[in-house]
Amino acid sequence: NYNSNKIMNSNRGRYKFNRPLVLLMKKGGVIMKRLFTILLFLVSILSLQIVAYAADDATLNVTGTVSEENKTITVVIGIDSPTPFCGCSFNLNYDSEILKFESLENGSVIENATVITNENYDKNIIRVVCASARELPQSGKVITVTFTYDTNENKEVAFQIEDCKIAGVNGEKIAFSVNNASVNIPSDAKNDS
Repeated sequence: NYNSNKIMNSNRGRYKFNRPLVLLMKKGGVIMKRLFTILLFLVSILSLQIVAYAADDATLNVTGTVSEENKTITVVIGIDSPTPFCGCSFNLNYDSEILKFESLENGSVIENATVITNENYDKNIIRVVCASARELPQSGKVITVTFTYDTNENKEVAFQIEDCKIAGVNGEKIAFSVNNASVNIPSDAKNDS
């Protein structure tokens, strides 16, 4: 009789505390499965949107204009990005044998960003780095660079963007294409004779 009471009491104690836990685990398991399924569904939907953003390429456009009167070339670098971005960096390559750097002006796209430019980055390179804690305008002028030239010969001068990176608002890399430019410096007809 003593042994049967001991076993009954020990079983009662075990079920008394474990039974709600077992029921909770069974119910919690169903709830956890449902939450996991919903979470997995949301992650798959969000990843589809990220892939859709990544498919759109930004475009950097380089244009150049010659002023024969002032013997200057003005180079404008613009951006058109369907994807929101908050920073970019690039090198502008030019021919320092023909051109002399004069000035650099920030454009409307980066006017509210932190901008670091280095005109002496290398012999033929101007380095531009900009970053912002907020989204930058998705299209417009990034920088305007002015060069002078001292030649009377007909020369073609190229301007190329290299080592470019564009960062999205969440730090992701944004794919891009570049339209580089070349400018023709006309010969001075008065000095050719």
